[in-house]
Amino acid sequence: MPDDTSSPWTDPLPVTWYCIEDSDPYTYGSIVVKHSAKVRLCEQHFNEGSFRKAYRMEIIDGFDGTFDLYACKFYKESKFQTKSIYFQDAKMQFEANKFADMYNHKKPPKTVHFLPLWVVQFETPVTGEGTWAHVEGFVNGTYVKWTNNMDYIRDIEVTNTPTAFSHFTYEASDHKMLVCDIQGVYRESDTCHEYIYTDPQIHCVDLHWGTGDLSITGIQMFFSVHQCNAICKGLGLSNREPMVRPLYAPTTFRMDPTNEGSVFLQGDPSSPLLRRNQQQQQQGHGKE
Repeated sequence: MPDDTSSPWTDPLPVTWYCIEDSDPYTYGSIVVKHSAKVRLCEQHFNEGSFRKAYRMEIIDGFDGTFDLYACKFYKESKFQTKSIYFQDAKMQFEANKFADMYNHKKPPKTVHFLPLWVVQFETPVTGEGTWAHVEGFVNGTYVKWTNNMDYIRDIEVTNTPTAFSHFTYEASDHKMLVCDIQGVYRESDTCHEYIYTDPQIHCVDLHWGTGDLSITGIQMFFSVHQCNAICKGLGLSNREPMVRPLYAPTTFRMDPTNEGSVFLQGDPSSPLLRRNQQQQQQGHGKE
């Protein structure tokens, strides 16, 4: 990981800051509030994945944020630097946090929260990057990826909350959606036991959430490895025995450039799941 602690900061940069205030997971209608702001970026990125770079960012003027420091994330390839992709990710994280609020209302032993995810458009392209970016609060701590959007679970013995939360979302959505690809930071103190999540994926039976949405197949993949734990039982969730793996072969999927650590549909154009996903994209789902 690059060391950016001594890296210089840019001059103030004008941006348009988009805040999603509400969203409908089925119609993709949303309430988006725009602000004019000025920010500055650390010139050296502090983290780089396969598909994105992240820079430390400060707000200079125009937006009353709740964090002292922010992470500004750019997709590295220009073909993913589109308004629709950035907004779809933000809406998906907004929807995931609705489930987190419902989950926390049940008084689990450890709470879960998704960071607010904003979309910003720079007035001029950032050197080496594009004009669109994601912004979220910078959270200190050890970053862990507990699950992906298929059948990966980091360690069944220590992932009770992440997997119980995913199971809860399936029940809370009346078996229509499942929030997965759970990753982030765990924080613990005398008064606080909480998970701070980011970058989720949602599987939806109606394929609403982009190429990382594997619909029923993704839901089945999760339950093929999920083992109900004490939290599942405490929440009164259905005791779901590991399910038979779906008929779609793993080779039907590969890494998703719009959701690091996930996989997306590819391959046989006759696949009903792939064809349905393409139809959803052509109808404009995922656009602001």
